[in-house]
Amino acid sequence: MAKITKIAITGAPCSGKTSAVERLAADLYSASRDVFICPESAYEVIASGASRENYLAFETLVAKKQLENEAEILKKAEQSDKNEVVIIYDRGITDCFSYVEDKDALAENIGINIVDSWARYDALIVMETAPESEYFSTFARIETYEEALEYQKKLLAVTVGHSHLRFIKNESTFEEKYIYCKAEFESVLSGYEIEKKFLVEYPDFASLEKYNPFKAEISQTYLLCAVGSHRIRKRGSNGTFTYFETLKIRVTDSCSEEIENIISEQKYNELMESADPDKNTIIKDRYCFLYEGQYFELDVFRFWDDRAFLELELKSENQEYKLPPEIKVIEDVSDDYHYKNSYLAGLKL
Repeated sequence: MAKITKIAITGAPCSGKTSAVERLAADLYSASRDVFICPESAYEVIASGASRENYLAFETLVAKKQLENEAEILKKAEQSDKNEVVIIYDRGITDCFSYVEDKDALAENIGINIVDSWARYDALIVMETAPESEYFSTFARIETYEEALEYQKKLLAVTVGHSHLRFIKNESTFEEKYIYCKAEFESVLSGYEIEKKFLVEYPDFASLEKYNPFKAEISQTYLLCAVGSHRIRKRGSNGTFTYFETLKIRVTDSCSEEIENIISEQKYNELMESADPDKNTIIKDRYCFLYEGQYFELDVFRFWDDRAFLELELKSENQEYKLPPEIKVIEDVSDDYHYKNSYLAGLKL
């Protein structure tokens, strides 16, 4: 069976999402790779005559239609004779939660909560809505620019926390913006990860509240492995968890090839039997947030009360970035193996 990668792309009105989806389908296709698009389900529900007066009822219909479409497109992808398959979701089911106030009620109606919805996609790409000067330049818009910005805020509130979120900022032209968007897709598909890691002072969480961070609880266990780093991870919040199996092979000090798969809780428990007896399970709280369009992960450990890690992923070694001013950096430890989680797991802390 082909390797299937699932990437959802979303954005507020006038973000360029629709144009990007059409181009990505053509640009990512190759002799060895199939590309499928899962269409935006809301259009089908609207075409059926459903009313939007009750947002909860409407989004329940959209979410259920989305589940049907995703199941159908996955069957087609599994029948591909290519070595690799990409499914591009033109808005994933996570979007439905951004439209409703009572998110618990929607979760109950469809049997999936926000954290569950993230596990359906290997990556989640959010495109920024266009500047006000360009907002009405192409199409007549139903929403005002202020309404578009408000929806973008609501969208980020339900997407920040995904383990592989990317925010595509506006550039001087849409062509530049699309190039960055495509680069993020290609980065996910390559499996290569360029990571910057900083040892920082223990954070003042009150000062970070303006970034609306999402807190994820993580338990990370290393398995016996002859090559690279083999680990399993339990990640979630408020009793809802997703389970991952990851093999990392270091390419350079700051770059590694990563093969990661979502696994069942049963598989996770089975793999726990192969845990490295010389290493402890790392337990940490991860705070995810956006700053200047860059996705940051702040890791706080039980064994430290005076320091933490701040991490970000880059598309290239020379990519520019800004660190949030509220975080006090002690040093860049990206290339120091003494600060790798796998090394810390072997210490008595």
